[in-house]
Amino acid sequence: LQNLRDLLQNLPPTVPKSSAWYNFQKYTPDPEKVDRYGSEESAVNQALEVIFCPGGRKSLITFKERGPGLVAVVDVLQKYTHVFPNSELLQKWIFDLTEAASISESIVTRGPKMSVHLTLPAAPAKSKKKSKKIVAGGASTSLLDLYNDLPPELPKGPGGAKRDVLMDQAAIKTTLKSDPKKTPIFRCAAAQYGCDQTWAGRATKRVYPHSVQCMKLDLVDPTIRDKIRNVMSDGSLSECVAAAEKRDGEVLQQQHLKRSRTEPNVSSSASSAKPGPTKLLETARKVGKEALKDQIDLAALKLICVRGVPPSIVSSEEWKNMWKHGNPRYTPGTVDELTEIQIPNEAAHIMKLVFGELQDCEYLTITFDGNTTRGAESVYTIHVITPDRRVYLIEGDQSTAQSHTGRKICEILSAVMLRISPTRFLGICSDNTGNTTLGRKLVHEKFGWMIILPDCCHRMNSLCKDICKIPFFAEPIKKTKRVIKFFKKSTHAAAHLRRRRKVHRVKRGLQSKYHLDFVIGRTQTTYFEIALSQLLAVTAPIARAITCLESTHSTVADVYVFWLAVTASIHQIIADNITGLPTRVLEDIRRAVNYRFNEMVNEAPSDIYLTGFVLDPQYRGANIVRDLNPLSIQKIKIGGRPAPNDPALPATVIRIGTFLLTMLKREYELRKIKIADLPIADANWRLKDLIKKYLKSVYPFDLALRRDETAYEWWKRLDMDKSNDAQPLARLGVQIFSLVPNSMADEQTGSTFTWFNSHLRSRQKVETLVRMTQIRK
Repeated sequence: LQNLRDLLQNLPPTVPKSSAWYNFQKYTPDPEKVDRYGSEESAVNQALEVIFCPGGRKSLITFKERGPGLVAVVDVLQKYTHVFPNSELLQKWIFDLTEAASISESIVTRGPKMSVHLTLPAAPAKSKKKSKKIVAGGASTSLLDLYNDLPPELPKGPGGAKRDVLMDQAAIKTTLKSDPKKTPIFRCAAAQYGCDQTWAGRATKRVYPHSVQCMKLDLVDPTIRDKIRNVMSDGSLSECVAAAEKRDGEVLQQQHLKRSRTEPNVSSSASSAKPGPTKLLETARKVGKEALKDQIDLAALKLICVRGVPPSIVSSEEWKNMWKHGNPRYTPGTVDELTEIQIPNEAAHIMKLVFGELQDCEYLTITFDGNTTRGAESVYTIHVITPDRRVYLIEGDQSTAQSHTGRKICEILSAVMLRISPTRFLGICSDNTGNTTLGRKLVHEKFGWMIILPDCCHRMNSLCKDICKIPFFAEPIKKTKRVIKFFKKSTHAAAHLRRRRKVHRVKRGLQSKYHLDFVIGRTQTTYFEIALSQLLAVTAPIARAITCLESTHSTVADVYVFWLAVTASIHQIIADNITGLPTRVLEDIRRAVNYRFNEMVNEAPSDIYLTGFVLDPQYRGANIVRDLNPLSIQKIKIGGRPAPNDPALPATVIRIGTFLLTMLKREYELRKIKIADLPIADANWRLKDLIKKYLKSVYPFDLALRRDETAYEWWKRLDMDKSNDAQPLARLGVQIFSLVPNSMADEQTGSTFTWFNSHLRSRQKVETLVRMTQIRK
């Protein structure tokens, strides 16, 4: 840090001296950013990225000015590295700033130049590797310098086992440079992209399960994982059971045909029949026994993956004794056979079917989120959701040794999209942390037709947090926490509470907060109902809205509808003051709601939510379109008469029309897809006219909304109309209502991981968790 201070104090004169850009002398993390990113460490990292790398950390930092304001960044880093001594993020900033200052062309130092690497509190090699990774885009993550690859073995003669070409591509024979004995081992073919997996031998049951989930292999050969998945699928229990059933069906059919042909001569044939060979009977028994084992193994696998039974149960004496008495013909397998062969093969079989299905779908939504297992391994889950709301867990990227930056997330998502076909995707949704927001943005820049969907549930939960942070509500929240803590610690008090709940027929007891800090509805205690009644009145609409928006069947129209419902409910509370809250508290609530409403609707990456609301046929005539936010303070005009036409409606329609025209342009220019064979000029002109017709409910948009018909189905009816009179608006309507505006699929998968990965199963690998979850879903 002292070396960094000296370098910053002696930047060359070519860097202008000023304090317009950098002013770290009075820097403190924004409390809102601390709450949003989860810690002061992450908030400081985000602030440094905004100040020094507004366009992303694509290259070395360039200083825009020099002076005390810039030098003070050393004090900031010194303060927070003391608070977070093991923070790799802050160590990385120390290295990057030192490197940027030291390689300037005309540095004037106060003494001999110190080595950059000696100034780092952490291991310099690791930080340097991370820096190169960010600059070079992944080439510097190579681990090839750890190995000495051996030449491939040539066949010694015409005989022997057939060579496994896939195995040769996935596993490379090598030796470790650090091994004095030079013992041959095998490494993953993606070592040049950062994969550190090695094997002592080249066993298929170990190499293939890793390779099929190693996303870095896509950089070596985009087709190798699909080939391995097909091979594993052929050996899955489902395939074996299906093949046995098909074989049995063919045998029965042949026996039936043979019996029908020989039926007139039954008596004569029966008298001359001879018993078949003993060997044939033994073979039939063996085949039947193998088929029985496959069927029971498949049933046991489903039991373990669906009901969360520990896989180790199959090796227990109790399990073996149960089958010994239940069916002596069945011999249970081992836990290694289950976790290393059966579960990986079954997951590969399922994913083969999933990819085949997704490649025939359109307008897919991709969602993602990060999780951490009890074994301190990080995993990013990627889900793909179809327009009819089928949810598939596609990948679980385990890159614990690498930082999940926005660029890294973009690489993971791009690999999934390229495997299916990027043009089949339309929306991308996630929560709103710094790296996920950047990842969404980079995906949108790469595939320009993708629509960014900030997760509506997380945003609404942030509103609830903002309200709960108002000082007026601090005391009831504090007391509630104390009550919950007391009953959690005292078994005697908890027993009496359970008795009183039975007397008063209260179903739910006191609940601690969940790992994901979503508001969960009305508080679970009646003792503080009076003290919390004001807080409940304000937050209850938010809780109900979150519960509804968490559904996989929610649409972009529902996002605006429920935000509108929340603002309307709170507007009534403020206008009538039915809670008796002080005016200053009501104004704080108004500001919080307006801020989050604008963040979600008016300042969103696009007008997708407003457009979805208007394109929902049951809302197209709603007067609320004239006043998008009932809590916003309207402008006061003194004197004069109001204009005959309210400008709010035309402004809203212009926003909707602009967004739809943008979608149409991307459809033609980026996705290269024509709608109803219309030239782009004709489609553009027709869209403007159709928007007006839709708002007026005239042909072809005079169709009545059927009972239990969704907006997606209504637009699908128009899209399938052979007259094409509703095109291109009908096609855009189908696309908009195909999108899923929440990432609850990832939250549910995270809960499943937690359920599987209990304290007694904390050593489970990420790969096993992902496969079991894929089978369970």
